[in-house]
Amino acid sequence: MMRMLIALWSALLFLSFASPSCMALGQKSSDSGLPFCAANAKLPQVTVSSVVAAPIDKVWTAIKKRRVSDSAHRQLLSYDGRTAVVREFFLSMPIIGNTSCVYAEYETRPGKQIDYKMVSSDHLHAFQGSWYLESGKDPNTTVVSLSSTIDPGVRFPLWRKIARVSLENSVKETIAEVSNLALAKDSLLANSK
Repeated sequence: MMRMLIALWSALLFLSFASPSCMALGQKSSDSGLPFCAANAKLPQVTVSSVVAAPIDKVWTAIKKRRVSDSAHRQLLSYDGRTAVVREFFLSMPIIGNTSCVYAEYETRPGKQIDYKMVSSDHLHAFQGSWYLESGKDPNTTVVSLSSTIDPGVRFPLWRKIARVSLENSVKETIAEVSNLALAKDSLLANSK
């Protein structure tokens, strides 16, 4: 996730100097007062699916383990058995420097679906999505789908395309991380149950 945001902000920095933004044009939406492009922007969303060579219960546990697997970048603030609140840190991001995002993960359908949504951030305007798990054709495999939407809070030509490409790469990396955690030794995952 951190690599995606660094790549996104690097691209944003380059394009913010390379081309004028619609904000600079001064166009306003008649109903919101926001710059026209911001008021009518469709947020970048991606969904990536992959088959993980682990049973569904191990993948579910791996997603939960991810909350605490990288203490330098993620902190589990609270967990009540169905809802986790996580703070994720993004260090030395171009333009904004260090930033963080607090989001809640809701175990909507335990063992099958987790929805997440941003609670607060000092720079991002939106960060949300869902994990979907279903048993694969082989009972020792799981189809993992991760859907994610982000609003970096910066508007200029091509911002959605850049955000979407960066987000897709980040989602693929996140699924790979969960796959690695699911395939790790059982003793590593036992701490997250």
